[in-house]
Amino acid sequence: MAKITKPRLQKVLPRKRLFDLLDDTRAYAATWICGPGGSGKTTFIASYIEENQLPCLWYQIDEGDSDIAAFFYYLGVAGKALGREEKDLPFLTPEYALGISSFTRRFFEQLFEQLGRPGVIVLDNYQDAPPESQLHEVVRNALSMIPEDINLFILSRTEPHSILARAAASNFLAEIGWPALRLQPQETRDLVRLLSRTPPSEVVIDSLHKKVDGWLAGLLLLLKRAETEDIDPGTFTQFTGSEVFDYFTSEIFDKADKETQEFLLSTSVLPTFSATMAQNLTGTDNAEEILSRIRQNHWFTERFPGRETRYQYHPLFREYLQSQAAQTFTGKHMKRLKQAAARLLEAEGQTEAAIELFLESGHPHEVVRLILSQAEMLVIQGRNQTLEQWLRRLPEEVFSKYPYALYWLGVCRHRFDPDEGRELFEKAFSLFAEQKDTEGIWLSLCGILYSITVAWDSFKPLDQWIQKLTQFSRQYEALASLDVRGRLSAVAIFSLTFRSPDHPEFKTWEKRGQAILQENISAEIKLRVIVALAWHRLFSGNLAEAEHFIELYQEMVQSPNIPPFSLLALMNAEAFYYFLNNNFEACSNIVTKSLDLASATGIHLISPIVLGHGAAGALAAEDLDSAHKHLRNMAQYAHSSDWIFIYFKILKIWQALLEKNFSKALIEGESAEAYVAESGMPMTDSMWYQGMAIALHASGKTVEASRYLQQALSISSRVGFHQIEFGCHLTQAQFALDAGDETAARNSLQKAMAIGKAQQYVNTWLWRSDTMARLCCKALEENIEVAYVQDLILRRNLIPQSPPLEIENWPWPIRIYTLGRFSLIKDGSPLSFTKKAQEKPLAMLKTIIALGGRSVSENQVADLLWPDSDGDAAHGAFKTNLHRLRKLVGYHEAIEHRHGNIKLDTRYCWVDAWIFERMISRATSAWGSAAGETELLNAAALTQKALDLYKGPLFQSEDHLSTHLREHLHHLFIQGVQQLGEYRQKRKQWEEAISLYERGLKIDGLVEPFYRGLMVSRYQLGQKAKAMAAYERCKKSLAENLNTSPSTTTDSLKHSLFPADMHK
Repeated sequence: MAKITKPRLQKVLPRKRLFDLLDDTRAYAATWICGPGGSGKTTFIASYIEENQLPCLWYQIDEGDSDIAAFFYYLGVAGKALGREEKDLPFLTPEYALGISSFTRRFFEQLFEQLGRPGVIVLDNYQDAPPESQLHEVVRNALSMIPEDINLFILSRTEPHSILARAAASNFLAEIGWPALRLQPQETRDLVRLLSRTPPSEVVIDSLHKKVDGWLAGLLLLLKRAETEDIDPGTFTQFTGSEVFDYFTSEIFDKADKETQEFLLSTSVLPTFSATMAQNLTGTDNAEEILSRIRQNHWFTERFPGRETRYQYHPLFREYLQSQAAQTFTGKHMKRLKQAAARLLEAEGQTEAAIELFLESGHPHEVVRLILSQAEMLVIQGRNQTLEQWLRRLPEEVFSKYPYALYWLGVCRHRFDPDEGRELFEKAFSLFAEQKDTEGIWLSLCGILYSITVAWDSFKPLDQWIQKLTQFSRQYEALASLDVRGRLSAVAIFSLTFRSPDHPEFKTWEKRGQAILQENISAEIKLRVIVALAWHRLFSGNLAEAEHFIELYQEMVQSPNIPPFSLLALMNAEAFYYFLNNNFEACSNIVTKSLDLASATGIHLISPIVLGHGAAGALAAEDLDSAHKHLRNMAQYAHSSDWIFIYFKILKIWQALLEKNFSKALIEGESAEAYVAESGMPMTDSMWYQGMAIALHASGKTVEASRYLQQALSISSRVGFHQIEFGCHLTQAQFALDAGDETAARNSLQKAMAIGKAQQYVNTWLWRSDTMARLCCKALEENIEVAYVQDLILRRNLIPQSPPLEIENWPWPIRIYTLGRFSLIKDGSPLSFTKKAQEKPLAMLKTIIALGGRSVSENQVADLLWPDSDGDAAHGAFKTNLHRLRKLVGYHEAIEHRHGNIKLDTRYCWVDAWIFERMISRATSAWGSAAGETELLNAAALTQKALDLYKGPLFQSEDHLSTHLREHLHHLFIQGVQQLGEYRQKRKQWEEAISLYERGLKIDGLVEPFYRGLMVSRYQLGQKAKAMAAYERCKKSLAENLNTSPSTTTDSLKHSLFPADMHK
């Protein structure tokens, strides 16, 4: 390819003066070599590269490089041709539009790796780059990152563009201008001697030098003229650049025979050509011979060896020939000539040159045919601008006949202007429908759906096109192209997920997408389908299946040539999944990784959404600092689309709720209300309604809050967004608890926890740990999905503001049983103590509890455990054993030591003695305040629950730990048995009373009231013998243990029950 081929040199005079000058400029990143056409720039640089044997990438700029995607494409082809790396350089596809500078940096980093060191990149004919082209910005960015052992040489007929001139001012760019390029007298002498068969005298050479004023092309033309006319060069008059065309006419064209003249004029329409092409174009049988003669005469024609030798006229000479052709041939002949040349170029694979000639020759239908054959490849290469430029040059009437032209114009525009792209796709759709072109219908429908979704504004316009999906659904099986089937399935799943997840056709499209994954089809199409299915599962809250599709995607992007946008799409899904699944560290890491890749590549299309996921993860973790950082960065994108604005505001509502700033939460929510009304996306709509409901409820607007919450619940349950539905039921339960409606709270909790258990949710939108801890307490109180709720508490480390010590099935990290036994349970598993080293730490734990467990003096503990040690030794032993105790229980925070006092933290430690004390006290209060049967029943239930905890006195087998607390708890136990026993007796619940008194006596066989209650209960059941036996047990136990007799009260009861015994 001539565009990326270094010129071949013949009979070149090494210009050591310029070589030395260029050596000096190589301290700069780049050198701008500027001079008029024919000043020897190309020869100078090419000979320098050969002289120094430098690895080189040569690139000829032309007008096509105004599309910088084309520039990067061909530069990538040139880089790959170097053969040092197998990895392809990236294409500048539309997703890079907002980050050209980042893409440039990444592209050139890879290109420099492929170039040998030290090496050179040459941009020739830079003057052909249009002034308004982004190419100048690209080159300037590249200048700042060129390694020290690589240089960029830019060859141009003009001064540096203003953008590049600033690079010169920053010492990135050196310049070698026309004054330096001009031939010096000695260089002219050396060159004339090199090129002349019979060199003229120095006087003549000096005369020639003055006449051409150091212009290399002028000197070569004069020498050529002198050689062909066999005259003394000294007789020539002053020679200027304006006389070049006259020279070509008089010295070359006029002296050629007619056949050669026609050959030259005809072939000038071809940018490069082979002898075969020239023969087919001109109709002559001796094209090879003519070309050989042209070369022998040195008629400014370059030759490129290859599989078939190719030829290219010098730019000045070709420009002359084209002007002559326009004057010589009729307009009709020129059109036929260009058309024929275009067909030859097409056959040779020179599509771009062919299209230009078809356009110039007025054959739009040929242009359409050729464009459509190349459109997909151009889009893959990112050369949308080139494709659009060609399409824009077509007459308007062509589009009404060729809907594919409209379709591809829509493809060019939809990423940059979704509304314009959608309009073009819709026009194409109508024409395809008229022509009954099934594939065209589906392709344009894909474009329409994609234009709507990629805009991230209102999704309501999807409705009419979803109807078309249904209308044409039966024609899907008629599609021969698996590629179109795959694209269609992916965008259909996306569109239905975003707008109508409950649509009856969704399952059909889901099955089609799944079927596509089993086909032998491109990875790019499969990735589209996989990510669509993954997002549906993420939205619906089916996290297990979402994980499956994400893992499938991860496997497919292991290829080294995977486009960055595909990696960013994966990271977007991963971040959202990690947030939903309570893996906030992974969410944060993937967000950072995604943003780094976006910065490196310049692809920022997904960045605001990923920032939102990062903020959501931080808010769910209640890491407000990180959330603030993500939201601050997201704010700069907030107005880029309506949907992103809604997402941003939902997160701001959440942030304000966590900050307890409920008025701010309302303000944030209300600012998005108009956008939500037009959004048409069920997911964010339901999230917004739920957030507003919580904010309204917290602000005291309970009626309005309930209405908003019902709307959120209605949407989420209708479309099957289970994780949002889970959160809405939890919010309902919160509202009910706040209103004192226990029944409604229980019902809502049952619904929420059933969903949560089925899907194993450990997170939801608008999560607030204090609220969740409260709801989990209630769920455990009501025995709702206990195992699931316990797991949820543990995984989210939920700790209520007031520890629910009376809820025994709360998953405390540490449970300590002290009543009638000693047992330590850590994370649900009992600890066994076999090592002697554990004895003292355990003794410390028991001592702390025996002394109350709260604000226990360190000195008091030390005195009991190390009574014979002095102060320092006791303190050292205390610290050592405290460390061992913390290590033993596994939670450092569970045992707090501060300011000389030690305590067990009730957020981590559950102690049966404490729970018993709290519950029996609550029961006593309930007995005292009970005004009716319901209150008495509640008091009885509380007392029974407390008594069930009491298995015996505190540390029963360890008399050395006898403390006031032990006596106090035992007294409460006796009191509780008596109160509950009296309650049972008054309601004639004799069996229950007997069971209660027997249990009480098992724990303490010296409590006379227990015996009296047992006697009465047995007697009332007609068990007189057993009633008397209870009295005898009492009498015996008191005599053996206390050396006393039953009290007069007990004796009186006995006599009242058995009066006959009074006479015995």
